[in-house]
Amino acid sequence: SSITVDDIRAGLWDYATVEVSLVNWADVSMGTLALTKGKLGRIQDGRASFVAELRGLSQHLQQPIGRLYMPACDADLGDSRCGVDLNGSPGLTVTGTITSVASKRSFADTGRGEADGYFDGGKITWLTGNNADLAMEVKTFLNSGGAFTLQLPMPFTVQVGDTYSVHAGCDKTFATCGSKFSNAVNYQGFPHLPGLDRLVSGGL
Repeated sequence: SSITVDDIRAGLWDYATVEVSLVNWADVSMGTLALTKGKLGRIQDGRASFVAELRGLSQHLQQPIGRLYMPACDADLGDSRCGVDLNGSPGLTVTGTITSVASKRSFADTGRGEADGYFDGGKITWLTGNNADLAMEVKTFLNSGGAFTLQLPMPFTVQVGDTYSVHAGCDKTFATCGSKFSNAVNYQGFPHLPGLDRLVSGGL
């Protein structure tokens, strides 16, 4: 009963460590016998319960190592491989105040003046309100009315007057990297890699 749906949706239990032990309930001073240990993976919430995936130590051995050769960039905007300074470059990270709310997923800030799609794929972080310190990826942004739509609804109600910070989004293409962020030199994809159609045509 101490684990709530709102906490799960807010990610408070993501990757939590789980330990299962055997104990003599008649004499707890005997200590515990460890049976298994792991971390929570995917968590699904339902109408009356939730289901959590318990991952053992061997799960780490299943993670891919190395890079894949593909046209799209595989770096996250603003990380060490990307090199874009989201806080130091003017206009990449901005703050604002919500002026109207349609749902936990859709709301607007009429003070925004950026172009359509400028924040698509970016991340909004709440500074005040019920969702303070939580973040979510932006699905779409429209200049008309400063309308935001998130990939997923926020766990708590969004209210008029809530303040936020949001950074520009990147679609991970070479063209966007160069034109929007002037960062083509650090592009972490392979935009000139021949596609499968070129390989099967024998035109290399």
